[in-house]
Amino acid sequence: MWFIRNGGRRLIITLLVCSAGLFVFVKVEWFNLHEAQPAIGEVVNTAAGRMPDAEADQIRKQLIAPDAATRDAALEKIRLLMQLSPETVAYHLAIRWNKPLLEMKRYADVADWSQVAITCDTLDWPLGQAAVESLQMYRTRALLASGKTAKALSAAKSLYNVISIDNAPAAETLVNECMKASSEYSGLCARFLAEQRADPPPSTQPTAPEQPVLKRIKVDPKSYLDAVGRIDAAVPTLDHVKKFRALTQKGNLLLLADHADEAKAVFERIESIEAGHEASRTRMVAAAESIARAIHAQDGSITRAMMFLTEKSRQKK
Repeated sequence: MWFIRNGGRRLIITLLVCSAGLFVFVKVEWFNLHEAQPAIGEVVNTAAGRMPDAEADQIRKQLIAPDAATRDAALEKIRLLMQLSPETVAYHLAIRWNKPLLEMKRYADVADWSQVAITCDTLDWPLGQAAVESLQMYRTRALLASGKTAKALSAAKSLYNVISIDNAPAAETLVNECMKASSEYSGLCARFLAEQRADPPPSTQPTAPEQPVLKRIKVDPKSYLDAVGRIDAAVPTLDHVKKFRALTQKGNLLLLADHADEAKAVFERIESIEAGHEASRTRMVAAAESIARAIHAQDGSITRAMMFLTEKSRQKK
């Protein structure tokens, strides 16, 4: 297999070697890596540089085709893209491909590719919040379906940490499913659910409250923190809007890594930057909601996060 880069396109040439040592031509394809598309919003990321939607939809249709040969060809194309340029297709994996892949029971592929998509270098075309949540949700479900209960529970905690406040009930449900499947945590399901709407302990409480269930679940942070390092190296060179997106991505990676305190500091930094700038309302709202997500991850409960957002709303009036 050979890969030839030509400007914004990459030529992929695949050759098959037969047993006699002869080369048999199989496939030659150009992939457009930088076809410009319209922006889709300030906080929702631009689509420039991603594989065009029409191409991604065609692959999705091939994944659900009735004949196995067509499905296998689509799988190999995704596999190749995830090896070569995951940043150009990470969004499509989240939005278009993971669902049929999970239905095909390609559990290892869904889990592995989703992790690559979340942590790959997407600074030029960063993932939006919905795509990050989708990737982590499918990764968790794939791990759970394949019987990797401990990894599924860890992935579910990362999803809980990074999820938007509006979607928090879905993360709670998935964490509960993973806990039920775990011999270690199955007896703690009722307590976990009760903690989700519990009042925070008073600051004057003389003894420390019992550790929330989620605090017991560990996350391997390495791949997320490696991605954070790449962002830190790039941030000083970015303009204002790109810096906002990069720092939001950094905060999300820290939440996925279960570093909620550090994530909150990043989101507070974003809010401070935007407060001293002619910021759009959407960026200010996004910064406040991100701080609330970090509080949600810190507590393992939604109560204080909701209180924070209520106070923010009151201050605007």
